[in-house]
Amino acid sequence: MSVLARTTFYGDRVPPEVKFLSKNLSSLSHANYRLLLKLSVRYIEGAELKPDVFENIQTDALSAEVLVKIFTGILLLLKEAFRKSEKSIKQEAMKQDLDDLKFPSEYSDDFIKVVFGARREILNEALVRNRCRLPQLDDFKWRIDVAISNSALSRVLEPAVIVEMDSSVGKTHKFEMSVTKFQELRYTVANVLQEMQDLEQRNILKMQD
Repeated sequence: MSVLARTTFYGDRVPPEVKFLSKNLSSLSHANYRLLLKLSVRYIEGAELKPDVFENIQTDALSAEVLVKIFTGILLLLKEAFRKSEKSIKQEAMKQDLDDLKFPSEYSDDFIKVVFGARREILNEALVRNRCRLPQLDDFKWRIDVAISNSALSRVLEPAVIVEMDSSVGKTHKFEMSVTKFQELRYTVANVLQEMQDLEQRNILKMQD
């Protein structure tokens, strides 16, 4: 029986920001690591961070610019960790992933306490609330319109579909399409929905004999 290899909580590949974090973590004191971890949590909650925060803790070994990059790596790891449900990854597995990134034991313990702590749900909600997202569809209206007279004789009495869409950013989009194009749109949407349903029902991560 073959078992699929476990994927780290941050993905198949180590992001460049995390590689930089791993490389410079040994030069970061535990106190400053904890501070950057707290700043990452505050940032997720929506707080604005001033540049002098990093300037105040810079050292001869780590400049403010380097600290910002380390902070970015910690923030990225936290976001990836919060994307995983508590059932999909265990603390032991996450600690192993952090060990592979050369996290000192006390550093990984602090990280795990944040991810699996009492404020996990609040931080998850903040991530969803503050994430970048595309405009959503607020309202959709359509009607059939028939041109009784038109400069193009071939279109006389030919029905057209008038569509009006309101987005979440307050914009209204209005356009016209022929009945044929409307049927093509319906067919395409139905196919996409069917493919999504098939994908949801497919058991991708399963053990094979």
